[in-house]
Amino acid sequence: MRKFSISEIKHLFRLKIRFRKCLHPDPNLQWAWLGLQWGIALIHINGLPASLPLAFVILTTWWHYWRKITSDRLGQLFLCFCVWLAITCLWSSDPLNSLGGAANYIPFVLLFLALRLVLQTAAQLRRLAWIMVTGSIFNSVIGLGQNFLNWSKQINFSVTDISLKAPDTIERMTATFTHANFFAGYLVIVLILGTVLLCEVWQQKSGNQKSGNQKQSKQALSVMVLSTSILLNLVCIFYTSSRNGWLTLLLAALALMLFYGQRLIVAFLAAIASIVMGAAFAGEPFQGWFRQIVPYAMWARINGQMYPEPYANSRVAIWEYAWNLAQQKPWTGWGLQTFPPLYKAHAQIYLGHAHNLFLMLSAEVGIPTTLILVILVGSIMFQSVRNFMQAPSQDPSSDRQILFGYLLAFSAFIAFNTVDVTVFDLRLNAIAWILLGAIGGVHSRLNHRDRQNLS
Repeated sequence: MRKFSISEIKHLFRLKIRFRKCLHPDPNLQWAWLGLQWGIALIHINGLPASLPLAFVILTTWWHYWRKITSDRLGQLFLCFCVWLAITCLWSSDPLNSLGGAANYIPFVLLFLALRLVLQTAAQLRRLAWIMVTGSIFNSVIGLGQNFLNWSKQINFSVTDISLKAPDTIERMTATFTHANFFAGYLVIVLILGTVLLCEVWQQKSGNQKSGNQKQSKQALSVMVLSTSILLNLVCIFYTSSRNGWLTLLLAALALMLFYGQRLIVAFLAAIASIVMGAAFAGEPFQGWFRQIVPYAMWARINGQMYPEPYANSRVAIWEYAWNLAQQKPWTGWGLQTFPPLYKAHAQIYLGHAHNLFLMLSAEVGIPTTLILVILVGSIMFQSVRNFMQAPSQDPSSDRQILFGYLLAFSAFIAFNTVDVTVFDLRLNAIAWILLGAIGGVHSRLNHRDRQNLS
């Protein structure tokens, strides 16, 4: 019988520890937890391969816990919303097309309800954040290759093709996404999570000066990987030329710095934003001074000089028409996915969405249905924020950081969708519902644990 050396035994022990970190507290949800990690890993490449493990998460979780999901009050309300959303397709001018539009909502609601059970600990949130942040390096490299190495070929997969160059976004960076705005929304989320992880690791590194060399090397490697990801993503979001992405990232950065008590950095960011806005909109002589500092690609994009558009293509005109449609049929709406043909008939210009998720939903499914969704999602966020604010000392500071990161990332997604609509991108839509499922799952368990401690 072969004898193992001490070094081999230590190596096997380390592998066992790493595997245990992948284990789920509930054995029935172990496969769902692994499927979720695979889905997040594949989501950086393409949405269709990622949808397979995410569908497996839904099926596995619902198979074991459908009674628990359907007996929960929030679960019942979301399921009623899904049924009602399907019913609204019946009075659409094109019911089949509207039913296809419901696929952008109903499967993701089922995923969200499943994830409220799958995601139970802050350690799981941290692991998913690491997968998202490190995976974003792939898209950043692809995006930089587009702009600087003229990558325009296609990578062929057995399921789908990934285009490395999207011709409809002029010279804006898109990476593996179909539009630069989708890529910008994705970058905002991973930048928030990456910054929170970097702050966690940096604080651990600073507090463990006397730790072993192996632990210090691991922390140094983590800092290097996270810093590389953040730097690449910052460069890429600049080249997306997404005004919405820039503004959302700025607001998120201000919130992060306030959370960490970095008031000087907040003042610095506010000063930079003022200079950029001055270069875009200030009068002479201030405009000339500021434009000597701010790149043309930024201030000309902000004030619209870089890509001038007709008024019918402006967001103000689009929002006005969407609200007009909502007022004409406030109770039932016109049906899902009816906005593009209606706007084309109105302005002779095709637009895929109304550049505001809430106005688009009000026009397509009615104001009451939109308010129901807002109330359901808002109640989760309100309860989570309240629990987060009322229990500042009940969780380790590192756990509070990752919980705040998820809250801020989802809030940034909502803010991004007030000027754009990303639900039509499978990857961004899935990431958003995963963030919400993580918020609802972990915070509900923290709240339940706190009530048990009080009793």
